[in-house]
Amino acid sequence: MSIFNKFAAIILSVLIVSLAVLYFIDKITSADVETGVSYPKAEAVKSDIQIFRNKYGIPHVVAKNQPDSYFALGYLHAGDRLWQMDMLRRTASGRLSEVFGKKYLENDHFMRCLGIDEIADKTYSQMPDETKSILDSYAAGVNYVIQNEQANYSFEFSYLEYKPELWRPTDCILVQRLSAFRSSSGFITDLIFGDIADKKGIREAIYYIPQYPYFAPCVYDEKSEIEERTDKPNFQFDLDTNEYENLFEFNSDLSQTVRTARTISGVRGTSAGSNVWVMKKTIGERSGVVLANDPHSSLNLPAQWYQVHISCPEFNTVGLTSPGIPGFYIGRNDSIVWGVADIKIDDCDYFIEKTDSAHSDKYIDMNGESRKFKFVKDTIKIKGEINFVFYKRYTERSIVISDTRIANYLNMSESDILNKFVDKYCLTYRWTGTEVTDEISSLIGISSSRSIDEFESALLSWGSPAVNFVFADKDANISVLSAGIVPNRNEKCNLILPNPGRYEDFGWKDDFNIIVSDVGSNPEKNYIIAANNKLSRDHDEFLSYYWEPPSRADRINELLKEFIQANDDEYTSIDARRMQNDVMSAYASDLLKVLIPVLIGNQNNMNEQEKQALILLAEWDNNLFPHTAAPTIYTSLLERLLYNTFADELGDDLYNEYSMISGFAGNKLAEIVNNKRDLRFDDVNTEEKEVRDYIILKSFREALGRLNLIYPDSDIKDWKYGAVHGYILRHKLSGDKLLEGTVTVGPIEAGGDNTTINNGERNYNKHFEALTGATVRFISDSEEEYIYTSIPGGSSGNPLSKHYQDQIYLWHNGGYLTLSVSAVPDETFELKTLIRKSDQKE
Repeated sequence: MSIFNKFAAIILSVLIVSLAVLYFIDKITSADVETGVSYPKAEAVKSDIQIFRNKYGIPHVVAKNQPDSYFALGYLHAGDRLWQMDMLRRTASGRLSEVFGKKYLENDHFMRCLGIDEIADKTYSQMPDETKSILDSYAAGVNYVIQNEQANYSFEFSYLEYKPELWRPTDCILVQRLSAFRSSSGFITDLIFGDIADKKGIREAIYYIPQYPYFAPCVYDEKSEIEERTDKPNFQFDLDTNEYENLFEFNSDLSQTVRTARTISGVRGTSAGSNVWVMKKTIGERSGVVLANDPHSSLNLPAQWYQVHISCPEFNTVGLTSPGIPGFYIGRNDSIVWGVADIKIDDCDYFIEKTDSAHSDKYIDMNGESRKFKFVKDTIKIKGEINFVFYKRYTERSIVISDTRIANYLNMSESDILNKFVDKYCLTYRWTGTEVTDEISSLIGISSSRSIDEFESALLSWGSPAVNFVFADKDANISVLSAGIVPNRNEKCNLILPNPGRYEDFGWKDDFNIIVSDVGSNPEKNYIIAANNKLSRDHDEFLSYYWEPPSRADRINELLKEFIQANDDEYTSIDARRMQNDVMSAYASDLLKVLIPVLIGNQNNMNEQEKQALILLAEWDNNLFPHTAAPTIYTSLLERLLYNTFADELGDDLYNEYSMISGFAGNKLAEIVNNKRDLRFDDVNTEEKEVRDYIILKSFREALGRLNLIYPDSDIKDWKYGAVHGYILRHKLSGDKLLEGTVTVGPIEAGGDNTTINNGERNYNKHFEALTGATVRFISDSEEEYIYTSIPGGSSGNPLSKHYQDQIYLWHNGGYLTLSVSAVPDETFELKTLIRKSDQKE
């Protein structure tokens, strides 16, 4: 071929590729062009369905019956978030390798061992017919999009070269149970404490469990202040360590697998939870209430929540839904308003099963007898590679969840794989999420509830995760209803370490305690707070050690109490908006009351920069604003103080595991910091016996040393917190360099930390990287005809849509959209879609 012909061929190839790219871009962006009203026809609908949208793409559905309203919700979820929904169900069922390849094999294997697919099928089979009918309507709406609107799929399907399968009603349960798994702290915490106990001893592991401060706010408190201690102390960890040490043998690498699974499912931080509070009006004769809710989790794209308004004869509700699940988690209808917060119940335990040393296919059961494992063959499809065939092992208790390790044995024969089950021990588990409970029926029921009795009745089927629903009705009655399953443990069952599985006394009973409690109705103080804090200081039954630091609840309580005491102002939605964006840390305030005097006592030995940093800390108002330097110094000091207090005893690896459990390290430090000679302040790596004050000064100097590296040659007052504390909102394809700039947003400078109302959890080990934030903000004032809301994202899941990120900066700057509660769409909405029955004439 001549040089000219080669050159012409190259030019032609480039032209063809360029045209293909332009066609591709035009195709994937065409879905976002709003041109008049569309008129789809669907066999599954009974009557006309009108879908209006505002300028942010938020829909308002007007339907003539309840089934059609859920068809519309499925249609909207799929139209705007289909790829997100597909990723959720693939994650839950262990099928990511089919579209991403081998890199997700270990995670898929773990999720198969978790068995959410089996749980979903079993749950669906026992659902009431009414719920099944609604799930059918919702799935029909999703499948209408899958079958008829392929040209409008978001680009991820084309990019990854696959098409979505039809949506099954059981897929909704898959998505819901994946959410429950993400909420469970027990899955990772028990493994971490097992690692500590294995390497440092059981007594040492128990030491690191913090106690919830007795005088910190509890959800069920009647009054704003605790005047005196009752006769009932905090629930204490009770374990016969001598007996347990003789039974405890633990060496598991599962903790890394669980961390990976949580990350892949969307959990990047550990401070998942919520703030929700409701406040009665304090002035005049009016009977209004204000309810505010801001759930916290990892900030990913597409946004976790989907804002929608649905009006039909059975209900008129505006609020927040989760793509893939029918029903409102947070919302307001014509009679009530509600929000939600995780209770943080300890809902999961692991059990160490002893295998039969003479027979690799057997284990020792709870009667001390050798019993065969049940083996079930399974296959994971891997894009571009041969399928991975493996066996799931089952004991009488559960599947063997620690078998994830065999994901490395890709090229072995079936007999070779079976022969690899030779470990002396393996892990099974119990989790409330494996029980047959019906959260979707609850969500459907609360959407149409008109009273606290109807609301409570709807929650009777709620199981996992256990949550607090904070509620108010149109007559200004307020309540908190705690709903979910509480494990019924046998007497010797260890609460935070893996248990010996061959002894029945260390296991769970087969019956469960289902709580639907409204003991917090209309408290004397006129408000209710649920911020992942302890339910009650006088609760006899063990529920958890996983309470979040009480700092958020403390601050909310302080601000609401001020309105009650002032008695000259009325609490409004404006006050709630200010509170949701508050970054004052009660934790920092309490800690610095100890640290500052110690540092002042050593200022004669400080250089000028150290003195200047001390002045900034001493004058600081404990607000973690992004534009100030004091929060930067404080957070760096806290990071070094935590490390210098705990890492020498634990070692770096265990310390990194321990410090990733939300609130544990910080709560433990707050518990011991007033004791100058607590043994944890001594550095075990030196011959000297260090005390608290020495460690505080050392940490202060190390903190400044690190900050000098981050801010070289800059004035200390220019060490702005936001420069080292920012959000990066990532998409599942954010790791692809070609797509990074399109699918990822950030970094965005942020304030706060995991102890502030405006939650901005940082990673202690990665220079304050912000991992967690408010995934939505919701406020309702019953005397106003609209709600306030914003999300860190937008209504669309398509990165090329203008609604993919159009609320992010509004959300970040503390702004809100207003959505009317009227059943009739207001002037901010336009009709965009009219869905008609297929056989209906024009």
